[in-house]
Amino acid sequence: MRSFELLVDSSCDLPLDIVKELDIHVVPMSFTLGGQDYTEDFWQSISPAEFYTRVKGGEKSVTSQLTREGLTNLFSDYAKKGRDVLFICLSGKLSGTHDSAVGGAIDTKMAFPEASIRVVDSINATVGHGLLALNAAIKGDEGLGVEEVADYLEEVKHRHYAFFTVDDLMFLHAGGRLSRFSAIAGSLLGVKPVLWVCPEGSLKLKDKKRGRKASLDWLVECMGKCLDHGKRYKYVTIAHGNCIEDGKYVKELIEKSFNVERVILTMLGAVIGSHSGPGTLALFFEGEMGRIEYDKK
Repeated sequence: MRSFELLVDSSCDLPLDIVKELDIHVVPMSFTLGGQDYTEDFWQSISPAEFYTRVKGGEKSVTSQLTREGLTNLFSDYAKKGRDVLFICLSGKLSGTHDSAVGGAIDTKMAFPEASIRVVDSINATVGHGLLALNAAIKGDEGLGVEEVADYLEEVKHRHYAFFTVDDLMFLHAGGRLSRFSAIAGSLLGVKPVLWVCPEGSLKLKDKKRGRKASLDWLVECMGKCLDHGKRYKYVTIAHGNCIEDGKYVKELIEKSFNVERVILTMLGAVIGSHSGPGTLALFFEGEMGRIEYDKK
């Protein structure tokens, strides 16, 4: 039995079956669409098709970070039961949830000094930090304690990559995730932008490809440059913004090109989808070199 509780915010976009399989507690984030409040609940309250259709039609979806008070209460509930906690969250460069979690851990420790509460900034997003949660579950099930697993994640997270392409960069600009210059530069007629989550955890325009297929192929090409082709990898994760056929295309390409045990294809959740928009296709994996080293190449 795992010796700690493994928590991750819902923007990790992990599928429900995997969350149940690996005993991961997903903390729901919220968003407001058309004046109605929703929580991310594995698409029970609103379907992906409805959400992305409404956003594409011009309705604005406003997201909310997790609060310090809410996370303090959650951590404290576990501390009362004598359980340690590992919480993995969306990049602190993209959301204030990390700061809320750090504050919540401090508040919990004041009330329960014996509790071990570790917060890991994934410096990543969507199933990029979901992938860290998968690694944490495996390590915890192998018998490592919360401190050992958290220290492991702090090291390995720098080798976790996120490459993605979007249909419309202005979604990222409108949400404050990308500068207006980068958004306009990447939205040239007939050009598909490709981006990545750079070493400090923020978004950066990486390249531009002419045509959708070229941009999808480029994602897999980037992955190939970061892998040891003689090694077998346990997980690769893909998230799509209601463009399942593109997701299947990338999944099949990866399975043909690399030695991967399991390629997970999932829907991009509403919290991240609010900022990246419909048509987003994102690829996440662990490479052999750190992102800083890759960025210098």
